[in-house]
Amino acid sequence: MVADWTSVRVKAVRRSLGETQEQFATHFRLHPESIRTWEQGRGNPSGPATVILEQLEAGAAATPARELAATK
Repeated sequence: MVADWTSVRVKAVRRSLGETQEQFATHFRLHPESIRTWEQGRGNPSGPATVILEQLEAGAAATPARELAATK
């Protein structure tokens, strides 16, 4: 099943780590403009980016954000 990566959902994953768009992009080797595009609803993540987001979202549901940020 393909996940529906809305702008709100992408932003929630990033914020769960307490990172800015630039920090998030750097941390996960994504282009900062991609993060902005997704969060503004002008595009959707695909391919490897969706795998990263899914893993982060799953981890965020099981682990407090503070602990996730400490593992960076």
